[in-house]
Amino acid sequence: MPRRRAALATALLLAAASASARPPDILLVIADDLAFSDLGAFGGEIPTPTVDAIAAEGVRFAGFHVSPACSPTRAMLLAGTDHHRSGVATMVEVAAANQRGRPGYEGVLSRRVASMGEIFARAGYHTIWSGKWHLGFEPHADPHARGFARSLALLHGAHDHFGAGYSPDPRLGNSMSHNGRVLEALPPDFYSSTAFADHMIAELAATPREKPVLAILSFTAPHWPLQAPAEDIARQRGRYDAGWEALAEARLARQKALGLVPADATVPPPSRTPGSWARLTPEAQAREARLMEIYAAMVARLDADLGRVIAELRRQGRDDKTLILFLSDNGPESLDFRTTRLAPLAERWRQARNAPDQVGGPGSFEAYGAGWAEAAAAPGRMFKGWATVGGTRAPLVVRPPRRAEGAKPGRVVPGFAHVMDLLPTLMDYAGIPSHGTRFAGRRVEPIRGRSLRPMIEGRADHARPAGVMLPGELFGQRSVFDWPWKALDTGDGQWRLFDIARDPSEQVDRAAEEPDRLLRMVACWEAWAREVGLVLPVDPPYRP
Repeated sequence: MPRRRAALATALLLAAASASARPPDILLVIADDLAFSDLGAFGGEIPTPTVDAIAAEGVRFAGFHVSPACSPTRAMLLAGTDHHRSGVATMVEVAAANQRGRPGYEGVLSRRVASMGEIFARAGYHTIWSGKWHLGFEPHADPHARGFARSLALLHGAHDHFGAGYSPDPRLGNSMSHNGRVLEALPPDFYSSTAFADHMIAELAATPREKPVLAILSFTAPHWPLQAPAEDIARQRGRYDAGWEALAEARLARQKALGLVPADATVPPPSRTPGSWARLTPEAQAREARLMEIYAAMVARLDADLGRVIAELRRQGRDDKTLILFLSDNGPESLDFRTTRLAPLAERWRQARNAPDQVGGPGSFEAYGAGWAEAAAAPGRMFKGWATVGGTRAPLVVRPPRRAEGAKPGRVVPGFAHVMDLLPTLMDYAGIPSHGTRFAGRRVEPIRGRSLRPMIEGRADHARPAGVMLPGELFGQRSVFDWPWKALDTGDGQWRLFDIARDPSEQVDRAAEEPDRLLRMVACWEAWAREVGLVLPVDPPYRP
């Protein structure tokens, strides 16, 4: 009898040790064009209780930066290195003539990098992708071919959220694939956020509980066209009648109270705002407020659908051992289809169902423009497409597994972090060693990001020591980070220097005060540009 009890005790101890050694499940959530201040946890008024709860249990990053546009950010996220090395040096849709066909400008996630899906699948994870991909639509570039065992993927950058205009041919229109095969049609009740959450829930339910999961939920909301279920839009009625200046000031006040921005931060001077709100006609105000109501409804619906995914993790008993991350891929979108120089978008807007009683529904095609975008990015300057703070600073929430130690719930992490740091962070928590320059028998670019785990757990203020710089470029705009410093050229050939920790609005150029610092940062950028074979666009076809 004593021997039997001892054997039972040993078995229980071994089972407990095995459970504690099991790597964490991972849920990585990406929003599309979501502004830094949209979430309640980041100063917003939009109801986002799911993400707010994750933030209350985890940490929020106040200095997290991404690319100014979506597919370059996704390339860095999945590869852990800069987008010039991973095949998406620019957005393929707007590549300049002198960039097309050059190495690094393929517009797909290159085989020169190991993708997050491949890395985690090789480490024994069950890998799931649900939502926007935008890293190539040929079969060899599909998420199913890059390590995701199960996938439902929007292959392009945007789509009608209700599925109108769907094409089964990726060369002719917006298409979706399921486990590598393009779908012939979408169900009649399709709505993007709900469909992507439904797919993720089904895949999680079908995964054996003993199998660790890497689940990436990549929403297309709130990317244009602005569309949401009518009942969701109705809940936002009247919330934005005071206009974009009032929104910017209210959100900025809450960001200060939350410790996300300096106490003396101000709303930067407008760059493209279509005039003061008070100068708009009542009809124009009603139209603009309606667009913002639809946008807010998209964000609220995204949050609610994410809540259903969290509930499934809880139902399975996975929640306590799941590492959850939530981020946006770039700053808010400023496009106005009435004035854009992108002719195909302007033509689509002219043909869309944008009457007051139709806007926000299937077949409508609207964006909310620079007024709301600049308000949502404040105190950052400008918006998506620009290498300014408003274009590159994004919300990041990280909730470690509840058994992890060191992460003080609800804390704001003020230091600099970058999207290429997320892959090594996940690998750190999962216990996956770096593969260096060889993966699965092929030569690959090494991971250049750095684990944020010390920052998450309160053991470090920064992932990079001073002097370890991070250069970048998109659409001819050049930047170098050496926190808290940022050297920036927005395309006019003039380098400027900002202390973005104290001056997130980038209003005070410190180049004359710190000439040696600027010279070192520019020299870093030039060496990096030579190394990656960077091609600055001649006559860029896209300026936001």
